[in-house]
Amino acid sequence: MEDTAYGSPEPVLVRIDAAGEPYRDFTETDRWEVSLDGCRIGEVWRAERGCFNSRKPVVCWLKKPTALGVSFPDSAVGSGYGRTSRKACVQQLVSWHVNRDRKLTFDGWVLHCDSAREDDLSYLAIHPDLGWRWIHASCNRELKPYRGAMGGVGWQITGRRGIRTVIVHDAPSLDDGLKLLIANIGRKPDPSDAPKHPPISGLPVERHYPQPEPGLSLPGI
Repeated sequence: MEDTAYGSPEPVLVRIDAAGEPYRDFTETDRWEVSLDGCRIGEVWRAERGCFNSRKPVVCWLKKPTALGVSFPDSAVGSGYGRTSRKACVQQLVSWHVNRDRKLTFDGWVLHCDSAREDDLSYLAIHPDLGWRWIHASCNRELKPYRGAMGGVGWQITGRRGIRTVIVHDAPSLDDGLKLLIANIGRKPDPSDAPKHPPISGLPVERHYPQPEPGLSLPGI
């Protein structure tokens, strides 16, 4: 079985045997191998679980990039498992493959570029002992007051340590901002970062403002 309706160049999906891979309380039902230009770039798989007082199961789609070797849900999972989709997972596999040369390493963390749109980047940071973190970075080439605290000139980079959002504001370069962010999210969460009963709203935010060297300016500004 093949499916090529995913854009140009078109990834090819071939149904393969389910591997029985677990994810939380979901059970795998189907799996596809994904190739792009004849190169195997990963797998996508479907899992489901029963839902109390509901006849329809909850479905979650996951992806397993060849370069990473581990499975992750569609990044829309924060909005509910029902919002995950096979198409989105395939698109993210393609994006990781296309951006594989943008991989970075900081202090034992390997940052795999998930998407790159001019001055807007997304990374999945993986550490062999500390797990993984999502990182998002955007660069303002000029002051953008309408963006509030995220509107300063420079790189605005966000990540999480437990339930705590950590933000680096106005970094003079992407490398400087990522190094500072990794220094603050790349450790085991404190008890306050991972409470047993996290609040529904008002999650903590931690902000950092690096001081650039005198005379240092952003490239291209």
